[in-house]
Amino acid sequence: MADDFTEPKDQRVPVMMTASEVKAVDDWSFSRRIRSRGEAIRQLVALGLKASAEEQQVAEESAASMLASEEGLHAGKRKGKV
Repeated sequence: MADDFTEPKDQRVPVMMTASEVKAVDDWSFSRRIRSRGEAIRQLVALGLKASAEEQQVAEESAASMLASEEGLHAGKRKGKV
């Protein structure tokens, strides 16, 4: 994702939200002194994308760790250590 200050905001994405979702966005925005709902939504999307990428990385690292551990276990059995 490009720097927020250099990339033009020229793509419109209409989205329908419930009243409670809009209130939650507005409350979040107000608590952080973000003046526009659009900016608040952009920041929330960026946070969600970052969290999702971090979650995916953790899952991949966990899977790799489990695989390495399992491979070590199998190697130990072949050598008669387990």
